[in-house]
Amino acid sequence: MKRARDDEQKRKRRQTILDTAWTMLANKELTDISVSQIAKEAGIAKGTLYIYFRTREQIFLALLEDQFKAWLEDINEALGNFQSLEVLVNRICGFVVDRPRFLSLACAGTSILEQNAPYETLAAYKKNMALALTSTGVGVEKVFPNLPDGEGAAFLLKSYALILGFFQLAEPPKAIKDVVDREGISQFQVNFSVGVEQALFQLWTGMLQSYR
Repeated sequence: MKRARDDEQKRKRRQTILDTAWTMLANKELTDISVSQIAKEAGIAKGTLYIYFRTREQIFLALLEDQFKAWLEDINEALGNFQSLEVLVNRICGFVVDRPRFLSLACAGTSILEQNAPYETLAAYKKNMALALTSTGVGVEKVFPNLPDGEGAAFLLKSYALILGFFQLAEPPKAIKDVVDREGISQFQVNFSVGVEQALFQLWTGMLQSYR
């Protein structure tokens, strides 16, 4: 029993670290958050935090992995109760529209986190993400049986890339947004929630038609 209690305490402390970092992202940029700040906000010693995460990148990649898997789990649920492509795309987009912190973190994934993560951390992260994509991709292939093996995961990865691209256009850094707004450059004034759903529906429609 003692081992079980110890394991549960470790799990809770690890989750406390992740929850603290996630909360801090609501008010700070990723680049402004340090390991020391996370430890202080979590109420634990910096040395204790290093038992669970060796780097800041490990913390935020773990958060990104959790959010990515939660998105896929939501898609799995929609696939299990499939009604139409329109409803599925609405569900895929609805999850991310309600979670801008997830998208901001995802945009920093390749440009900051992955480049600065140790090899072992990055390898484990990529493998876990690939497994999650493959699992949900199988569900896509069951709903759309014309798809060849592995194409469901490819659909999801392309959807993820499109969503992140649209988010970066709709939510640029403040300096860029100020220029676009003040100069009235309407081509770059993007309504994320509307535009991403339209684009994703067009993407899926085109990809599905190619396998008929």
